[in-house]
Amino acid sequence: MPAAGLLSWLASLTTRPFRLLAVLALMGGLGWGTYHLVGRRPLPPPPPDPKPATHVMKGLSLTEVQDGVKRWVLEANTADYRQEEHLIHLTGIYLEFYGDNDRVVSLSCQNGLVDTKTRSLMLKDHVEVSEGDHKITTDLVRYQSQQRLLEAPHEVVLETPRLRVEGRNLTIYLSSRRLVLNQHRLTEVILEDELKL
Repeated sequence: MPAAGLLSWLASLTTRPFRLLAVLALMGGLGWGTYHLVGRRPLPPPPPDPKPATHVMKGLSLTEVQDGVKRWVLEANTADYRQEEHLIHLTGIYLEFYGDNDRVVSLSCQNGLVDTKTRSLMLKDHVEVSEGDHKITTDLVRYQSQQRLLEAPHEVVLETPRLRVEGRNLTIYLSSRRLVLNQHRLTEVILEDELKL
């Protein structure tokens, strides 16, 4: 019987000094044979690279119209539309917001985002807002489409020819001619030469 012979041979290995080496060689041979008989399974494909920007544009013009009324017009030097995030990343931005009674509020900044779902805007990096001879500078402004307002949560400087006001947390209501500065820090009034106190 060959199976009995194999077993007796294996049993005899336990009395010999090379038993461990023989058992390891036998196991290695069986493993190698099984691996090559069954065959190697192919490796799974590498995960796909993250999706690049859906659309990259040099120059972009957007207009928001609600109920037949133009609310704002935006011009940007470059735009990067990421469809999966519902965001448009912008650089070199110029905006005009339109209010009642032919009111126009202009804004310029270096970078910004447009949320294509909510139509909200986040504008940042050297933001300058102006209306007539009023100028506001800050580093971040958010436009809330539903409320029709601009919010500047960080440091702001409001300047007119005769007045300079500094503070934080400014809200500009586009539907009315109203500004609210929640944290006032400094007011500087510039007097004319003719007026002496």
